[in-house]
Amino acid sequence: MPTRTTRSALLWTLAPLLSLGLLTVVPFVRKSRPRRGWELPIAAVVSLAAVLGFAAGDEDAGTTLLVLAWLGGTVYVAAALLTGAPGGDASDRALDDARTRESRRRKARELVEKDPAVARELGIGRPDLDLPYDDGGLIDVNTAPAPVLARHLSWTPEETQSVLDARARLGRFAGSLELIAYTDIAPPRVDAARPVLVFS
Repeated sequence: MPTRTTRSALLWTLAPLLSLGLLTVVPFVRKSRPRRGWELPIAAVVSLAAVLGFAAGDEDAGTTLLVLAWLGGTVYVAAALLTGAPGGDASDRALDDARTRESRRRKARELVEKDPAVARELGIGRPDLDLPYDDGGLIDVNTAPAPVLARHLSWTPEETQSVLDARARLGRFAGSLELIAYTDIAPPRVDAARPVLVFS
């Protein structure tokens, strides 16, 4: 499923394609910032060439310029969008990625609740198993080994060991409150990890 940034990039690529190159400059003007780069002048020159091609007395030269502006503008805008220029900056992509991961975590949690056997088979919360299902970065506190807890949750060796000890006594944690009650991890540290925690 394409992200919002990808869909935006595809739509902006249509501007020069459908306008025969005349609107090549539009995506760049729309996303231009106070620090003007080289994109806007180049796009403006390509668009100007297309307009002049229409106005030129020599039909062959005008047609050639129009085709060059059309194809060149489309390729240029598509290339610029792929490198993050007018279709969305790095912040937009990062936001889209974060929303996608959050959505995947929500779906994976639902699967853990409704069909735990399938969730185990998919390796939800177990990045160490290297299975293809993308759970958005969840960590299963009840099954993940110590290195996963330490690396992915930034827990100290002592905190990680307290989780393993409590897990051995209890069998499993029912949720974050039990994690706080039975381990040496401070509540703020559990709260910080809560978005990626799952309890199978």
